[in-house]
Amino acid sequence: MATVSPRTPAPLSVGAWDDAGREDSKSERYLVKRLAAAGADYKSVAWMTFLLAAAVAALVWAAGGVLLEHWLVAGGLPRWARWAWLLGGLAALTAAAVRWIVPLFRYRVNLVYAARAIEREHPELHNDLVNTVLVKAHPGGNTATIVRSLERRTAKRLSSVPGEAVMDRTAAVRLAYALAALVGFVCLYGLTAPKSMVTTAVRLLAPWARIAAPSRVQLEPPRLAWRMPGEQAAGEADDAAARAREIPLQAGSATAVRGRQVVVSTVIRGLRRDEQPTVLVAPLGEDGRVESGAVPWRAEMVRGGDEAGGMRYRAVLPDASRGLDRSLEFTILAGDARSEPVRVAAVDSPSLLVREVRYEFPAYMHREPETAAWQGDLRAVEGTRVVLVAESNQPLEAAWIDFDCDGKSDLKLKVGTSDLARASGSFVLALNGDRTAPEHSSYRLLFQPRGTALVGRERMEVEKIEHRIEVVADLAPEISIEEPRESPLRVPPQAPLTVRVRALDPDFGLARVAIETRVQGGGAPTEIVLSDSDSRTAFSGGVQLVPERLGVQAGGVLEYRGVAVDTRPQQPNVARTPWQQLRIDAAAPPRPPEKAPPSGGAAGREGGKPPGDARQGGDDGRGEGERGADGDRGGDDAGERGGQRGGAPPKDRQQGKDGGRGDDQAAGQPGDRQRGDDARGDDQQGGDKQEGDAGQDARQDGGRGQMGRQPPAEKPGERNAGGEQGEPQAGQQNGAADGEGGDEDAGGGAQ
Repeated sequence: MATVSPRTPAPLSVGAWDDAGREDSKSERYLVKRLAAAGADYKSVAWMTFLLAAAVAALVWAAGGVLLEHWLVAGGLPRWARWAWLLGGLAALTAAAVRWIVPLFRYRVNLVYAARAIEREHPELHNDLVNTVLVKAHPGGNTATIVRSLERRTAKRLSSVPGEAVMDRTAAVRLAYALAALVGFVCLYGLTAPKSMVTTAVRLLAPWARIAAPSRVQLEPPRLAWRMPGEQAAGEADDAAARAREIPLQAGSATAVRGRQVVVSTVIRGLRRDEQPTVLVAPLGEDGRVESGAVPWRAEMVRGGDEAGGMRYRAVLPDASRGLDRSLEFTILAGDARSEPVRVAAVDSPSLLVREVRYEFPAYMHREPETAAWQGDLRAVEGTRVVLVAESNQPLEAAWIDFDCDGKSDLKLKVGTSDLARASGSFVLALNGDRTAPEHSSYRLLFQPRGTALVGRERMEVEKIEHRIEVVADLAPEISIEEPRESPLRVPPQAPLTVRVRALDPDFGLARVAIETRVQGGGAPTEIVLSDSDSRTAFSGGVQLVPERLGVQAGGVLEYRGVAVDTRPQQPNVARTPWQQLRIDAAAPPRPPEKAPPSGGAAGREGGKPPGDARQGGDDGRGEGERGADGDRGGDDAGERGGQRGGAPPKDRQQGKDGGRGDDQAAGQPGDRQRGDDARGDDQQGGDKQEGDAGQDARQDGGRGQMGRQPPAEKPGERNAGGEQGEPQAGQQNGAADGEGGDEDAGGGAQ
């Protein structure tokens, strides 16, 4: 190749044309142009020659690797040899580039060399061009006239010769012929060779790739599955079952549970009849390397069925009689084919068990959290949050909860940062949409063990134990109307009617108990909440309804029902009684006063009336006992009234809020004496209790006169003359025959 001008000055090294500050003549400009064209031609020839040489060298490098893999090295070049071959080729290419390509960028072409190349192609120039370049660069004692004369003569002679292809291209042409010959040889070898040249080229260019060496016999990548010792070889009878037990193979590594057998299968093509494929097995140590001094063994592969133009063969590792007890490495040998080594790591059977379950009950239950150890079955009331802690015998990569055991990863558990073998998560127990069964009836755990040094990422494992989920429903409350029981019932529009209900929540308590009323054919019902009905599991109480004050006149129909709501949050359970009817009839006789619930203690709280209903009791004027139950007076008034009811006659009693209706007026209502009672019996009907009872109640309460408190509820067999229809009850005396006996009976029934 040509030379370039060095940086140090030399007599025959001229890097550029020097005009010495003078204006260039026409001859000088022409000479500079021809010399520059010769320099560019030199660089193009140099590039072409280098590329052709590199291509020829690459084909020779690849042909050498193919020769080694196909004919000299059994089983192909090992990985380290392929790395060495690749690195050697890259080093040679880099050295050639530094030697021949880098100077083309760093230096300019020597003008003396360019002039000499032109004169070599055109001898008729008689060294005039070289002399002109040297004289121009080193004028010495030559005068300017002599230099200009030499330039004109040289330019005139140079103009008569062609300027194309002044550089020698002999080396480039020879390299092109050599490259063409090599390409032809490669094509011919690729058509006739029994082994794939493309596969070898890929192995040489990518030595890190796990590609088997080319061979006459072709091997597909092996597939792994597991089976228990004594079972039929996976895939011999049912390929679907074999696929279900497939072991994932990643980067030439896999894992198998200790005690199981590994079934290796592959499709082999091109195998001769006298050739028997085998599996070469070597044990691995704890460090993942083949144990030194360990003797490898061979396992014969058994022929299976035809598949995709070849034959599938299978082998059982470590052998047909025992399970895997240590890690191993195997290689499939078939004819001249040899697969890449595959490592199988033996691991303990992974498991993930429920270590503890913590039940965090809803706040309205007022129940402390509870913990159950090593108990995976769940049972708690709906709305309870379950915090589940699971523990594995191996470090965990991830873990999930599979609800209903359908194979889906429904809830991901959080793996501990300090303890990688533990995972925890929480969820809320709930019922399905119609509240007939749990939202999920069972669950099991899914997990992914953390990878080891021998294997890549593990696949998901399924814990075989299935745990039950039992969700206890928050039961709905129960409610019934105790008084009145008749429906429909005819009542006057101004007569008060006491409606008594009994409610019960069997588990966690009542939020409220109410009476809903509506006018038949009217709008939405109106709710009257009974006082002191919350936060209790049982309640008994009542309220007085006056149809006229509820907007119902004579001839109308008032409907009412009881409503009980429990303490379940967000969606409480609600129980309602059937609607009952009051037919408003001005000619209907007033309803006899109902015996009120007991006062004091829990019974006193049950008999309380809602604040919105107190006005009705105070205004109905039925008697002192009802006004006391309605809560229209404070504690002092109630105590005073209790003393008056204990010994004062009716005429001395204090009147209600309406000011015109007292006990005497109530006692004189029409129809009161039709029940066969004496005068004191009438007073008892007008006031809901006898005077002695009211006084006794007042004394028992210490004169507190609790608002909304009603006298004790009647018990079976204790109804007095003011009971249903005014008929005598068992153990009572008829009021008309003996008034005193009726009074005593009434007093006894109220105690």
